[in-house]
Amino acid sequence: MLREELLHHTLHQLGDPRVTEATKAEIRLWVASDEVGPFSFAVCAGACGYDHEDLRERLHDLLDLIRS
Repeated sequence: MLREELLHHTLHQLGDPRVTEATKAEIRLWVASDEVGPFSFAVCAGACGYDHEDLRERLHDLLDLIRS
């Protein structure tokens, strides 16, 4: 449950205008990291039933659309 909440809360912050750009940059680094640890992006995504590489690609596509 913690991993699922962390993933959803963190990704929600990417679209929140109240969140600083520095925090959003940290989130993007977390998403891009291939590190494997108890609360890494890959492990949290897997705990939610997502393929982390597919989710990462979809997030990058979405963020590219937002920036355009």
